[in-house]
Amino acid sequence: MKGIILYTSKYGATKRYAEWLKEATGFDCLETKNTKIKDVVQYDSIILGGGIYASGIAGLSFLKKNISQLRGKKIIVFCDGASPYEEKAFQQVVSHNLKDALSGLPCFYCRGAWDMDAMNFGDKTLCKMLQKAVAKKASEFLEIWEKALMEAGTEKHDWTDKAYLAPILEAMTRCSAITTSLRRSRICSTNGTPVTRARKSAPYSRRKPSAVNALEQRSHMVTAATPTVEKSVISLLTRKPHLW
Repeated sequence: MKGIILYTSKYGATKRYAEWLKEATGFDCLETKNTKIKDVVQYDSIILGGGIYASGIAGLSFLKKNISQLRGKKIIVFCDGASPYEEKAFQQVVSHNLKDALSGLPCFYCRGAWDMDAMNFGDKTLCKMLQKAVAKKASEFLEIWEKALMEAGTEKHDWTDKAYLAPILEAMTRCSAITTSLRRSRICSTNGTPVTRARKSAPYSRRKPSAVNALEQRSHMVTAATPTVEKSVISLLTRKPHLW
């Protein structure tokens, strides 16, 4: 399976996840802004990642613009942010970004990092304004991202963890296994006429994209029938995020 990882990273967290994915899969890895669609269409599998900014996933415009040329490809999206995972908030991000032609694509969340000293003037100013506004609210009414914003303060935090990649690797492995199974099931006679054809399984993208559920099932993700991901994946699947 020939694959590529595309990423858009503003402060380094997404790049770190992309590099970890490269180590685990052996896929090529490029910044989305330096990528041309003519180079991407040669790949069977595409993983695209980006940080969450104003509810949007950075770099996703590349898929929106070129999705018609990527039909039949295995595509997975991951995003990262400073907040801890929360199902309702994550589903809002998914529904906001993966719609129309992108609807149904598997999407996963990885927690990123926080460093106000490294932020540009605009981002730093916005974060300070948000913190002042949130500080006026009663703590019992704060949403999860607001609590995370206040807890982060002005300190430097790094929540990146390889274990967040477990469901992404499981999804890629599953896609590969389905494709391999379908190819092997097409038994042909001597004249090339198919004798049997497997019933196509429901695509993985229809499954609920929950990183939490996937991590809870991490011990069942790698099997002998899906050897396409390197052995290093096993060590990722048996660990749990230390700050989940």
